[in-house]
Amino acid sequence: MKAIRRTVGFLGIAACLFAACKNESNRTLESIDVSPASAVLAPGDTVRLKANPVPAETENVRFTWSVAHPDIAAVTDAGLVTAVNNGSTSVHVKSGNIETSVKISVTPLTLTVTPRLLNLTVGDSALLLAVSSPPNGGLAEKPFVWTTDNAGVATVVSGRVKGVSAGSAHITVSGRASAGISESVPVTVTPLTITVTPSLLNLTVGDSALLLAESSPPNGGLAEKPFVWTTDNAGVATVVNGRVKGVSAGSAHITVSGRVSPEINKSVPVTVSNTYRNPVTTQRLPDPTVIRTDDGWFYLYATEAIPHIPIMRSRNLVDWEQRGTVFTNSTRPSCASGSLWAPDINYINGQYVLYCCRNVGEGDLEWKSSILAATAPTPEGPFTDRGCVIVSDDPQIQVKHSIDPFYIEDGGKKYMTFGSFRGIYIVELADDGLSVKPDATPERIAGTAFEASYIYRRGNYYYLFCSWGSCCNNASSNYRTVVGRSTSLFGPYVAKNGNRMLDNAYVIVIQGNSAFAGPGHNAEIVADDAGNDWILYHAYDIALAPNERRLMLDKIIWTSDGWPSIKGNVPSSEAEIPVFNH
Repeated sequence: MKAIRRTVGFLGIAACLFAACKNESNRTLESIDVSPASAVLAPGDTVRLKANPVPAETENVRFTWSVAHPDIAAVTDAGLVTAVNNGSTSVHVKSGNIETSVKISVTPLTLTVTPRLLNLTVGDSALLLAVSSPPNGGLAEKPFVWTTDNAGVATVVSGRVKGVSAGSAHITVSGRASAGISESVPVTVTPLTITVTPSLLNLTVGDSALLLAESSPPNGGLAEKPFVWTTDNAGVATVVNGRVKGVSAGSAHITVSGRVSPEINKSVPVTVSNTYRNPVTTQRLPDPTVIRTDDGWFYLYATEAIPHIPIMRSRNLVDWEQRGTVFTNSTRPSCASGSLWAPDINYINGQYVLYCCRNVGEGDLEWKSSILAATAPTPEGPFTDRGCVIVSDDPQIQVKHSIDPFYIEDGGKKYMTFGSFRGIYIVELADDGLSVKPDATPERIAGTAFEASYIYRRGNYYYLFCSWGSCCNNASSNYRTVVGRSTSLFGPYVAKNGNRMLDNAYVIVIQGNSAFAGPGHNAEIVADDAGNDWILYHAYDIALAPNERRLMLDKIIWTSDGWPSIKGNVPSSEAEIPVFNH
């Protein structure tokens, strides 16, 4: 009996579930969802509308499609809408008494091209972009057709326009089926021109300079770049990427031209000379000092007529370029005040050491003169202040006007000569060259008529070069470069007649003439690759710069009895350049 009841109960539950499921599957259609909900078309375009019953489980739903204005758009039984003419209409989808509408807008197809105008140089190209409105319209017109009205000036392929020759053209994009649907862009093609700076070049043998080529318009001529550089006389001047080097005396033309079109070019005349003229720079470079590095460059430093002590560089002692300064406002030495002058550059213990002069404190400046040092890993810096090496009133020194330093090594020891019109002295330095050796005492080697000492060893002699007279009276200066010699670093240094420099005797090396005044405070002597010795110094150019000490260069002539001089003992106006085989 219990088994029968359980069976009847199960059948009842199953019957109820079957009835519920049947009612769910026969749910009534509530609405119709159509996608897309609206559409913007151009004449000839189509869009397929998709109708979905709501709820989605509704069965046996059939949709019928109609359009309000068949002259604007047509619709098939499958919901495919075709735009016919411009205007607006609605497409209706219906099932039973449930209906939904979709708005259809038909607009004329238009084209927009960017950019709106185009400027090209001959050989260059640019891309035009065509966009249709409505954005997805005009399928029947795509891909668009590109044409030019002047193929001799500009051509076009798939919107890519190329400048052929100077002139004007119009590039037109149009529909593939309807040529009336179009848009045009004016194109101007200009010839590429090249300008070169400087427009002429004067070099000395062995020197080089950089020519810079620019195109006009600035960003034009991409097809012609990088430009090609050539020379018409490689025996006189060569060129690599605009860098021109003087090979021998003569004339040449350096030409830069387009990579594709050599007729697009510009030439620069180059004159190469084996002589130079004094002064060798137009910059103010008094009290020069020079050093040659292992890579063949010469570096020159001078009293700060150019603030912070200029750093100059040259390959041949004639053509100089500024590379920077030793100090800046923030790195100027702290152990002294005022201007910096009379530098002396050296390479000591694996670093560059530059000595220079400056006053310390107030009062009697002759007792407040100082020589300070700065060091650097390279000749271009950065230089670090290392403090004072010599101070006039230091108990160990006690020499007035302790300025104009010169560093020399001899017999494995390091020394410095210094002094200005209060005697020239020599003192031994510590091994680092940055201080005086603790037990050293300055020893006087020349009298009170001199300053700017420099010692050069040649053969069995030490030659003490100094400057005599007034250094800084512009064109009236009687400053001159003088010399004496000794077989010992410590003297006695004597003139040709045997009189001592301690007694202010000397031999003239360079003195002023009608063109140059005050030639003195020479730098280190430099030997060129032909075996000639050269001396750099400063002087006033009486005609062109009577108030400025300019950099001068002359060849030293050694007499048969071993004394240095220059031709006529006066500065040269023009001379053959030094020989350096770089």
